[in-house]
Amino acid sequence: MFYDSNFDEYFTPKDAGWYVQYKTESGDQGAIKLPREPINNTDAWLMLKEINPDEIWYVQFYKEIK
Repeated sequence: MFYDSNFDEYFTPKDAGWYVQYKTESGDQGAIKLPREPINNTDAWLMLKEINPDEIWYVQFYKEIK
């Protein structure tokens, strides 16, 4: 299960694919669908940086939803 701090709730995504649970420097938490399977946490972090290079991201975990 993933956590979304904007709604203060845990959820499981409905679309299949790879998701990363992230936290930002400001304390926001959420999950984003990734375009492919990450190789490791650094690879997942680089994908997040592509989404928004100005944000400071922290990868908490990533998981495949089937």
